[in-house]
Amino acid sequence: MGKICVFFGHRFVPEPDKIKQKLKSAVRGLIQEGVDTFWLGGYGDFDKLAEEVVRELKAEFPHIKKVLALAYLPQNKEDYQYKSQFYDDLFYPEGTELGPKKFAITRRNKYMAENADYIVAYLNTDSGGAFYAVKIAKKHHKKMIILNTN
Repeated sequence: MGKICVFFGHRFVPEPDKIKQKLKSAVRGLIQEGVDTFWLGGYGDFDKLAEEVVRELKAEFPHIKKVLALAYLPQNKEDYQYKSQFYDDLFYPEGTELGPKKFAITRRNKYMAENADYIVAYLNTDSGGAFYAVKIAKKHHKKMIILNTN
């Protein structure tokens, strides 16, 4: 089995073209190191950039998998079918369903931070969900690539 990479980033990315270029370079390098599965969250600017990059690189590296990690179960079959057409797979991480619904993304991110091999993150503040997820990943000694606009 190959290695898993997850993406964490803030909702707003002020210089998306610059970050996308860095992100593409990082993901290409990870693929060359044996990463073949990319877990995506599907919310916010950084997640959209990550999805675009993985989709574009999938044309060059067809063996890689683009997987949506759900924070909420699809409400119906049509919602599931709609989301599944854009990904190779969807999954609902263990423990995401526990506790109040408003913390589902935090619980999903915690699962991903603990269970992925690599983290690629875009952080422009030292607070928020992405920052918290990276903190968890550091605690678990995950290999990380932190992107910024410099």
